Amino acid sequence: MQLQSYQKCIEPACGLEYPITDIRIECDRRHLLDIKYKTAPPTSLKEVFYKRRNPMNNIFNESGVWRFRELLNFCQIDTEDIDQCSKRLVSLDGAEGRLSKPYHMSKVSD
Repeated sequence: MQLQSYQKCIEPACGLEYPITDIRIECDRRHLLDIKYKTAPPTSLKEVFYKRRNPMNNIFNESGVWRFRELLNFCQIDTEDIDQCSKRLVSLDGAEGRLSKPYHMSKVSD
């Protein structure tokens, strides 16, 4: 599923927009950006997300972010390919990103 997405300033009075391919976290006026979709995601996704609330020992469905992976299509990766996702999505390590490295999910407890 590919939804057309773009970046938009979170400040309503500003509202600057940028292509999803631009690598930025703030607009030219230094406000944060959010990801927006040109069309609403299909309502059928609600059922998919709801079913994932019961992960059945699947680590990728336990994470709040991974449960909604279809909405991450702006990363231009196959969100069903866990190897691709773990190479592109990163985890902050508590050092505000200074020591970040690719995040490889593993189950830490039962």
